[in-house]
Amino acid sequence: MNYVSQTTNAMILNEKIKLDYLYSKRHLNKLPNFFSKEEIRLLLDNTENNKHKAILETIYSCGLRLSELLNLKIKDIRSSDKIIRINQSKGNKDRIVSLPNKLLDILREYYLFINLGTIFLKEKVEIDIMKEVFSLFKKIIING
Repeated sequence: MNYVSQTTNAMILNEKIKLDYLYSKRHLNKLPNFFSKEEIRLLLDNTENNKHKAILETIYSCGLRLSELLNLKIKDIRSSDKIIRINQSKGNKDRIVSLPNKLLDILREYYLFINLGTIFLKEKVEIDIMKEVFSLFKKIIING
């Protein structure tokens, strides 16, 4: 039976034509779980290590992805204009984010301890930094 006669018969018999096999199944896109404002404040206030505090504040305050944080350079921060330039972000696009005063103070305090071209990387040890950041979040979640 060809498609035309099948369609005609379906219209006459008021049947639905099953075409599900032509389309791939949709995957549900669930939103990720996220922290409340109180949990974020607790996380940031209870972080004592300068490096960890700078990392967490930068990710949260500027809405950075971890890869953007790892590629952040000192020259990307324009404190006079209170902006940070993010180079080659998702989709290889550059973007500019605002730099809050509190974050600027934290970054200046952290900068006293480093002497590098990049802010958070010493020798491109991205995996170690990623593990460090995720373990920080995990500790906070587990310990409340």
